Parts: sequence; C-alpha cells; structure tokens
Amino acid sequence: MARDKALRPDGFPALFYQDFWEMVKLDIIDIFEEFFDGTLEIERIKYAQVVLIPKTQGANTVYQFRL
Repeated sequence: MARDKALRPDGFPALFYQDFWEMVKLDIIDIFEEFFDGTLEIERIKYAQVVLIPKTQGANTVYQFRL
C-alpha cells in the first residue's frame, strides 16, 4: 500500500500510522486486546465526527468542501 493512500475515502493512510505510531499504538493495541477478550464496548468506536473544510471562501455546496 502506498504511504499516502487510504483504504477507503474516510480512512487514514498508512502515512498517518507510520508517522504517529508512537502516539496511537497503545490505544490501538488496547482496542485489539479488548476485542479478543470480548470486552470491547463497540459504542466507543462506532460513531464519527465529520468536519467539512471549505476549499473556497463562502462555500455553500458539498463540492466546495474537502471531504
């Protein structure tokens, strides 16, 4: 996989994990351990927050925002 390609439109590229691994690794390891132990509270990870960043000033259509 290329470092700057995401697996899906809302996913993080490999570059993110490679550059920030020291910061996120314990959280990711904890999630996998809880999953395998059967104690993962899925509500913690099944929500998302979407922030639209305008490409142009006064953006008013979805195509004028970065997704």
